[in-house]
Amino acid sequence: MTGNEKYVSTAALAAHFGVSAATIITMVRSGDIPAGTYTRMGRVFRFDLNSVESALLARTQVSSEDKQTELDFNQTSENETEQYETENDNG
Repeated sequence: MTGNEKYVSTAALAAHFGVSAATIITMVRSGDIPAGTYTRMGRVFRFDLNSVESALLARTQVSSEDKQTELDFNQTSENETEQYETENDNG
């Protein structure tokens, strides 16, 4: 890639991210690479490298925020702790 291409092949995108071409196709099918970031002509895909990078970065940021939310929901509140101690303090 010379940096002038608007769209790159599946192989070039895979090389850029250090994954296999099959992984790129799997990511397209699963929606990890959104439809607006590539064009398809029959079985041939051409990807807008900058759009794919932006979409994957945005997805990574959302995933890390979701993990934080998940952790917040799993924390025990003070009321639950007091209730547990009261219920189990029969001694």
